Amino acid sequence: MEEKRGYRGALRLTLVTKRIILANIAVYVLFKLTWIVLRDATSIETLLSWVALPTICADLLRRPWTTITYAFVQIDFLHLLINMLWLGWFGSMLSSLRRANYILRIYFAGALSGALCFILYNLWWNAEAAYLTGASAATAAIISATAIYAPRHRTKIILIGNIPLYAVAIIALISFTTGTAETICAHMGGAIAGGAFAWKWRTSPHRASATIRKKMKQRNRKNEILEKARVSGYASLSESERLQLFDLARHSTTRTKRTLI
Repeated sequence: MEEKRGYRGALRLTLVTKRIILANIAVYVLFKLTWIVLRDATSIETLLSWVALPTICADLLRRPWTTITYAFVQIDFLHLLINMLWLGWFGSMLSSLRRANYILRIYFAGALSGALCFILYNLWWNAEAAYLTGASAATAAIISATAIYAPRHRTKIILIGNIPLYAVAIIALISFTTGTAETICAHMGGAIAGGAFAWKWRTSPHRASATIRKKMKQRNRKNEILEKARVSGYASLSESERLQLFDLARHSTTRTKRTLI
């Protein structure tokens, strides 16, 4: 059975999550600087056409890389901000439960699945020429993967308290149901891909539940020792507690170097 304890430790961005966020921010800044320097909408459209996902199959065949690059392009600041906040929060939480490099796999899987759903929708409805941009589909994949992998995991929200992770995920996914029909379809495609990944993890024999229990037990023990040291001072820790804290910290550092760098 899964652990139902709350997440007490502060969420920290892993290197993989940081790089994804920085890549999105860098592309946003690039487009803004291009606009500031050139002040030419045509130049922006030309640049966008090389990285955004098109609805026209002929354009897609000429630029197949756009099935991935579109997931790093946000033109609107609010769009960027919302995606990166959800990505940072759920990405950090999932990294605490699984190896951090899984985040990149899910991000790309969500982007590809979202692109596929977007293309199929436009083929079916014979939509007009347009472009898809944004990390929403890839972010939705990470959100759904986190919620399905550890649905009973609880997280602390300021002024509310500990609430189930799936409740936060539902709110987050609802935020992706705004926009045009084809973009919503892309977002849901990403969410389905992330959910499929997580379901596979959960149903793998002796893996999912054991992994959650082990990591949550280590994290909770580390937080208990840190809380005791904070309240009563480091001198109040017993020799055994100091050794445990050292071993847990060393294990965390070693794991980070092995999986992120």
